[in-house]
Amino acid sequence: MRRFMTLILLAVVVGRVWAQLPPARPDTQSGTIRVVGADALAPLIENIATLYTLEGFRGTINTERAPVDAAFQQFCAGSVDIVMADRLITPTETTACSVSGLVPLAFTVATDALIVATSPTNSFLTDLTSAELQLALSSAFNWSDVRPTFPNQPINRYLPAQDSGAFVFLAASLFGGDASRMLTATNVVSSADSNVLLQGLQFDMNGIGVLSASVFNRNSSLVRAVPLNNLPPTTPNVMEGLYPLSRPLVLYSSAQVFAQKAQVQDFVNYALSNVSGEVTPLGLYQTTAANLAQAASTWFTAATGQAAPTPMPTPLVPLPTEEGEVVEDATAPEPLTPLATFSAQVLALLIDARADLEVLAAETVGIVRPAGWNGSLDTNNPQLPILIRLDLELLAGTKLGAETRPERWFGAVPSTSLAIARDIRHDLEVLADELLGKGVRPSNWAGVNDRLILCDRATQALVNMMTRNNFVVLQTSPSDPQYCKKAAQELATFIEVYLLTRPPEESLFTAVTKASLPGAITIRTTFAVAFLDRGARVRLGVIPIDTPVTPIARSYVRFSNMMLVQGEEFLVYVDYNDTNLDRELFLSLPNADDITTPTFCTARWCSER
Repeated sequence: MRRFMTLILLAVVVGRVWAQLPPARPDTQSGTIRVVGADALAPLIENIATLYTLEGFRGTINTERAPVDAAFQQFCAGSVDIVMADRLITPTETTACSVSGLVPLAFTVATDALIVATSPTNSFLTDLTSAELQLALSSAFNWSDVRPTFPNQPINRYLPAQDSGAFVFLAASLFGGDASRMLTATNVVSSADSNVLLQGLQFDMNGIGVLSASVFNRNSSLVRAVPLNNLPPTTPNVMEGLYPLSRPLVLYSSAQVFAQKAQVQDFVNYALSNVSGEVTPLGLYQTTAANLAQAASTWFTAATGQAAPTPMPTPLVPLPTEEGEVVEDATAPEPLTPLATFSAQVLALLIDARADLEVLAAETVGIVRPAGWNGSLDTNNPQLPILIRLDLELLAGTKLGAETRPERWFGAVPSTSLAIARDIRHDLEVLADELLGKGVRPSNWAGVNDRLILCDRATQALVNMMTRNNFVVLQTSPSDPQYCKKAAQELATFIEVYLLTRPPEESLFTAVTKASLPGAITIRTTFAVAFLDRGARVRLGVIPIDTPVTPIARSYVRFSNMMLVQGEEFLVYVDYNDTNLDRELFLSLPNADDITTPTFCTARWCSER
């Protein structure tokens, strides 16, 4: 009951934050959208662009990485629709845009930070001031030059590449834009490859490094953050801009672009409505609720020419407590962070995963948890998926060994919030199979309702994509012990027959649309005889009425009505007149001669000849 109440409360909060934005409609949009800018923001916008396309956008989104100043130059020249910026636009850039008749509009969507880090083996570097960090990254040779109580040992520095946006931001934040002091420092490892920095820093007890938030937050068990001016890079400190090396991530467009390109207007709306659920899996930080509200207000004014309506407090429906009492709250509380925009589906997956992870730990290691166990179930913490993943990895490492994982283990893979939550549940089930025995679970195990979560990532993505909006209705039953294998085979056949046979110049969306059949195709007569061959020589049995089937191909022999259909436990020929498929669609099916998959039938009715 408590979990149910939490999910409803979070859903109400989300409704308040986004009350002023109308629903985005990607399925009604087409054309091109060109987005150019910072590396720090690109992965997030690329993910959102993918989701927007999957929701039905019929155009093209080009996302390009480039220095922010170059992106603004192209934007002001009218060749870019949206700028991805890791800083605010400068007055000079604003003036340059105004000459072209453009008024830049800012939409803050996330927060980034450069994290000062050291090796877990370092015992003395527990904090630094900004002045000490300047010395540590430039002219100081030994650590004792930074602070007399530090060891008289050379400083080893691990810094981002000199031509990167991160290096430029570091120079601007610490040295007013003058990078010469860092460029002349000794003992520097400089690389655009974050793995080089991470691996070098991990075991260097005299090392200090600067890592992007996305790298640090996904590898926080390998390195340790160093607080600056007594401020650690916690989520609140970064979101509020208190941590000295935090920076906003901002999308820029203009009302002029909105007016000329409806698809850009709609895409920005979609991004604002969905960004909060996509930020944390990439290792970035949420922006504040105030920033999101301001971005929504800016969008509304630019899109409609009117001031944004003020969201009214949404009353909470009285909810019973576990004791049966009714809680009367007049209004929903203000959201603590924009994490409340995690969907109820994602939160349910995370909450159940945490509960089952604790159950599995109790079964395998007892009441005492491994050192480093966080046990977090704070649904207001944007790092919750990462914290659950860390404990899952910790339990696996404790029981199987630090470098050993089960064969089907996914591990941490940056993706959407829903995919991250599904990956956690998948690996939790895999670990339970490994530690308790396949299919063996404790009596209080929450488990999964969606069998698809137990499939490999490729099958999950394929099924979710192809069944979205009922493009394809799977005939394979989730209760089938070989559901994952059969679902993958069924969709592979569909793609081979309907999509790969289309002309190469035809878009995937158009091909899928043409391949999609309106409504469910079923057997509509009581005498639908199935055959193993299109010539109707090898008879099987009568397919029961209302049995769902997927049309695959047809006989191109003159006057033949034979159609190859697939269903649960069969791939057979049947007269298309025994189904509810219309003749136009029947005639559009490919030639059965091109299908190499052998027909078969293991259904019970096959033997009823």
